[in-house]
Amino acid sequence: MRFLGEIVWLILWAVCVAQDCKEPPPRKQTEVLSGAWTAQTYPEGTRATYKCRPGFRTLGAIIMECRNGQWESLNP
Repeated sequence: MRFLGEIVWLILWAVCVAQDCKEPPPRKQTEVLSGAWTAQTYPEGTRATYKCRPGFRTLGAIIMECRNGQWESLNP
């Protein structure tokens, strides 16, 4: 029975969880469009959409997504 208890403990201990991200990183001459970024952390899959400041333009949207604790660009 002790062996069964150790297996259950190992299964529970080996659970994987996604890492949250801190606030979206600043990007030159942009501001974040979506929402107020007041939380301390943001869950996996959260997206931040940026827009250019007046006088600047971009080709396409600038979107970043929280993946495994890091913000990654969804644009090529």
